[in-house]
Amino acid sequence: MVTYILGNSIKKRAQFSKINNEEELYIDDMHIACDIVSKGIYYYAVEGRLFKNMRACDFVAYSRSLFDAQATNIKHLKRIMKAVGYNGLISKKLSKVSDIDYLKILVASKIKDTTRAIYFNLDEWKYTAKNAERMKKLFSGLSELSVFALVSDIRFASGGNDVLYLTSAHDLVLLDGEFRRIKTSKRRVLSMLKCENSIT
Repeated sequence: MVTYILGNSIKKRAQFSKINNEEELYIDDMHIACDIVSKGIYYYAVEGRLFKNMRACDFVAYSRSLFDAQATNIKHLKRIMKAVGYNGLISKKLSKVSDIDYLKILVASKIKDTTRAIYFNLDEWKYTAKNAERMKKLFSGLSELSVFALVSDIRFASGGNDVLYLTSAHDLVLLDGEFRRIKTSKRRVLSMLKCENSIT
């Protein structure tokens, strides 16, 4: 199951990008190279993909070399990349892979045997049916882990998934069903209002 997290994108990034432990993993899709808050203004600089001329397998090996003794074993790398849902060519350059595959490669480059939860910062994704489907594909290979998606639109959440909201006090509040958005006809809304008024 995926848990979606709503709230101010700046505060969410500040809170979750600090995650650095054996059981949790943070993956950023904001393309932000650096950021700072100064005198009440949020400044940030963006950049494209790093190491874009590197092959996918070489990038994963390079990134894992600090904590994985088998980082140079190509069969080991293939297993990891497949386990996180990457089915593309491992020899493909990072500049040539799709956005979804790039995120899967980032997961493969950081995931450990002890990882239990992954936080994806997808706040820059605008809601469309296509993006909602892409998001599902991204998470499909990670069913054994707890997945948290930082998003800007509640419509990404569907099918009984939990929705959390990061408050200004940095508390995570569960939004239960009464706060979810469902588009319906004007007539139905007016009918519901009438029922509510008659009860009170």
